[in-house]
Amino acid sequence: MQHSQAKIPTTIVTGFLGVGKTTVIKHLLANKPEHERWAVLVNEFGEVGIDGAMLKEQPCSVAVREVAGGCMCCAAGLPTQIALTQLLREVKPDRLLIEPTGLGHVQQIVEIVSNLNFRDHLSLQSVLTLVDARNFADSRYTTHDIFVQQLEAADTLVFTKADCYQDADRMSRDAYFDAHPWLAQKPSLEIEQGQLPVELLLDMPLPEPVEQSHSCGEHKHCSGHHAHDHDHDHDHDHDHASPRSFDTMPLPEQGYLKVENQGDGFVSCGWVFAEDKQFDAIAVLQALGSVKAPRVKAAVALAEGGMVVNSVDGVVSSKTIARPTRSKIEIIANDSAAWAQLESQLLAAIRS
Repeated sequence: MQHSQAKIPTTIVTGFLGVGKTTVIKHLLANKPEHERWAVLVNEFGEVGIDGAMLKEQPCSVAVREVAGGCMCCAAGLPTQIALTQLLREVKPDRLLIEPTGLGHVQQIVEIVSNLNFRDHLSLQSVLTLVDARNFADSRYTTHDIFVQQLEAADTLVFTKADCYQDADRMSRDAYFDAHPWLAQKPSLEIEQGQLPVELLLDMPLPEPVEQSHSCGEHKHCSGHHAHDHDHDHDHDHDHASPRSFDTMPLPEQGYLKVENQGDGFVSCGWVFAEDKQFDAIAVLQALGSVKAPRVKAAVALAEGGMVVNSVDGVVSSKTIARPTRSKIEIIANDSAAWAQLESQLLAAIRS
C-alpha cells in the first residue's frame, strides 16, 4: 500500500452472536455523510458468508469485503490482512468499519489493525461492543470467555434491542455491573432497532434524547482506543488459505455445497445452492424456525426476489431483499445434531 497523508478512521463493531451487529452497521451506512466513501470488513464464524451479502445492498459509496470462517481473529490473521490490504488499495475509503464474528477475539483484531502493515494507514478510533442486556441473566453468556473479552475490550458499550427489555433485564445487567465495577466506568447507551447514532463515530454531539444505561452519567465518547492485554489461545478447524468466493466457485453436480466449521465451543454448518435453485418462502421459514440453535441466518432466492432470514435462539424474523445470486444458509450451534434433518427439509423446500 502507498502511504496516504491522513490515516483512515477505523471502528471495530463487536458483540456476541445475534446481538445485531449487521443491523447496526446497516443503519450507520444509511446515515453516513453523503460525500464520504465507507468500507466494511465483515467476518463470520460460518464459512459461507451471509452478513456480507446483506451489507452489499448499500449504496455505491459503500464497499464491503468478507472474511468467512472465523479467520479474522486467528493468530496469523493472514486472510484478514489480505482482505484488508485489498480493500484499502481498491477503495481508498474515508472511514472503515470492522465487524468481527460474534465468536471473535477482539484484541487480536486490534493487534492486526495496529501492526506494522497498517498502523501508518489506519487510526483505530474505538471498539464498540454491542450487548443484549437480556443475556446478563444467562450464564451461557456471562461465563463464556469471548463474551467477557468483548466487554473488556469495549471503549463504549451499546445495549441493543432495548425495546425488548423488561425491568428484570436491566436489573440483571445492573447486578453484573455491580459485580464488575470496572464496567460502570465505560461510556454506554441503549438503542432500539439498531439505530446507533452515526454521530458517535464522527465525533459530533449526540442527538437528544439518547438513553444512557446504568451509572454511566454523561456519555463520554472515546476518540482513542485503550489497549487490553489478554492471552487468547483458541482453535478453529478450518483452512487458512486465501478467502473463498462461494458466489463464483464451481458447485458439485448435486447443485449445492455443504461446509462446516468449529471452534470456541460452537460448530457451524453452511449450505450454498446453485443459481437455478429457488425456494418456497413458507417452507424455508418453517424449516429454519424448527432449528434449536443460538444463530441461524439465510439469504435465499425465491421465484420472485429473495428473502433474508434471521433466527436468534429460536426467534425468527425475515425481510424481502433483491434476489441473491446463490442461496446461502448457515447454522451456528452447540452441536451438529439437527443438520441432517434440516438439510432434508431444505432440499424439500426447493421449487425449481
